[in-house]
Amino acid sequence: MRSRFLYRKNSPTTEPARRAPIPHTGRALFWCAVAAAVVAGCAAQKLTPPPGDLAVQVTAAPYDADVTYKGSPLGRTPMSLSVASVADVVALDAQVAGRLPVEKRVRFETPTQIALSFRFDHPSASVAALGLARAVVFDYSNSATFDFDRADLKPEFSPVLASEADILNTYFPGIDVFVCGYTDSVGAPAYNLELSLKRAQAVSDFLRGHQVAKERMRIQGFGADYPVESNGTKEGRALNRRTEVLLPQ
Repeated sequence: MRSRFLYRKNSPTTEPARRAPIPHTGRALFWCAVAAAVVAGCAAQKLTPPPGDLAVQVTAAPYDADVTYKGSPLGRTPMSLSVASVADVVALDAQVAGRLPVEKRVRFETPTQIALSFRFDHPSASVAALGLARAVVFDYSNSATFDFDRADLKPEFSPVLASEADILNTYFPGIDVFVCGYTDSVGAPAYNLELSLKRAQAVSDFLRGHQVAKERMRIQGFGADYPVESNGTKEGRALNRRTEVLLPQ
């Protein structure tokens, strides 16, 4: 007669020894160690820009924002950073309660000083004039790129524009690029318009010489139109004399 019980050969005849329960004190220490390991792991995963020679001032308007680097939180605006490359500046982003900015402006005040600003209410007049709802703007101060009343690029600014070309080709391939020149309101409008166009053309020619396709670039001179600050002050006029590379988002 067959047995109605199934059994496995060579099964142990004794019950395996049970582990002793962890005492309350030991259990608390165990979970503290786990928590510490988790915190250490999170800290190890946090990304920060590698330090370097580029000094970056980060601001946001019309209210402060949370800044991230490649998705990793860095803190709140305003803040000051030193980074190794323009690519690290591009990797900085910001948001307010999950909202992304309508404009990210990277302003080169000198070859080693950058003012990075995020706008959350509306884009600047120059961005709106091109019909763009969102944009990344690389803003080159004319005091850093050109001598007064000239349209020849300063040699010391070439490495920065070379980095710009690398960024356009690496992070924004295939996107149309607007290269725009601006002046302040001093001088004849016709002369300012021509000078702004020549400066935009100089930047475009440099980028084309560094593998940015000519077909991607739209060149525009605006003269004194679309100032970013008031032309009533010396400081405002200096900010309005600029060349911009704009990328639709």
